[in-house]
Amino acid sequence: MGAQDVETTNKKPTSKATLWLVFTVLSISMGSSCLMGYHVGVLNAPQTIIGLWIRRTKCIEKGGVPSEEEGLKVDHELWCGKLDEEREATMFIDNDELNTLWALLNALVPGGSVIGALGSSFLVNRFGP
Repeated sequence: MGAQDVETTNKKPTSKATLWLVFTVLSISMGSSCLMGYHVGVLNAPQTIIGLWIRRTKCIEKGGVPSEEEGLKVDHELWCGKLDEEREATMFIDNDELNTLWALLNALVPGGSVIGALGSSFLVNRFGP
């Protein structure tokens, strides 16, 4: 082993972050720790069913009778009226309160996910895996 070999092995590595390293770290962190977004698909698939359930619940809450029959006179048309396919497709546009409830439901899911993620470690530590 010559003097030149010893000199090259004792050199400190440079601590510069390369573009490739930054790209890799950002890709991994965005792909694995940002789990929000899944709720969009989970909630938007049954959007009509959940919307109809909210309408039916609000109808009963207001003292109405949900109308499943065509031509039935209802007091609360906004919540209790019969919906055909065209009105069912636009029920969130036509009813501002229903649209607000739907937006709140979608907005609360990520917050609940964060609380669940933070609380799960406590439960695992307390009760075991």
